[in-house]
Amino acid sequence: MVYPKDEIVTLLDSDLDHTALTKDDAAAHAKFDVFVGNPPHLQVKDWLLSRGQDVLFTVSDLRAENKRIIGTVPLVEDGRYLVKTWTIRKTVDDTVVVDGVKLKQKADGEIKRVFRESSTDRYVVSWENNNRLINGIWIYCTIFTIAYMIQIIV
Repeated sequence: MVYPKDEIVTLLDSDLDHTALTKDDAAAHAKFDVFVGNPPHLQVKDWLLSRGQDVLFTVSDLRAENKRIIGTVPLVEDGRYLVKTWTIRKTVDDTVVVDGVKLKQKADGEIKRVFRESSTDRYVVSWENNNRLINGIWIYCTIFTIAYMIQIIV
């Protein structure tokens, strides 16, 4: 049994707390999307600006799965995925409507909560910031390494 990226997307779609993701310190909910892919920063900037999204979550492979085998019987399969949170700072008439840093912190907290509280065998191994300045706009990104390990029943 393998946990494909699509299952992690489904987990995030269903378990992310929409009320925890707000555009500012008030109650304006952020719009977000979750999909499989490893887009470059420039593509994410265009996506967030053109689609009216405030947060983007992406899921991609870090490395292939490994199977531990005794004799000819696979016993355990493990793998790792990258889950990235993406935000940008949005302004309207020189007024900040989305503080990308604050929203990224909220999105990061949600990723940690989902994998901490979910009843699956997936867990956060590590995370790192990967912010970039693209054409005068900061793209705020955190890369989470999500690991899983399952026992293969034969």
